[in-house]
Amino acid sequence: MHVFLSELRGLRYENPVKYGKLNQTIITIKSGNLRFLLNMLFKLISPFSNVYLVSDDKQTDTILYYVKNNREIPKNIDDVTYIPAGSSGI
Repeated sequence: MHVFLSELRGLRYENPVKYGKLNQTIITIKSGNLRFLLNMLFKLISPFSNVYLVSDDKQTDTILYYVKNNREIPKNIDDVTYIPAGSSGI
């Protein structure tokens, strides 16, 4: 995963028009353990876009509603983990 993200980061700098369009990512993971591991991964490797880790389709639909209506997504939706772009602790 680190290699893939590093390659994508390089492509973003080379061609920002083509590869710089990703603004938000919604990842639905029902397993609490996998959500924890992915959250830890994003603490080590900063995401390119704002990431929302959700546990069910209802939460995904809530976030999509805000995106489709060009509204700001609240950062405090219950059981949704928000990881801002470039937030790596390293």
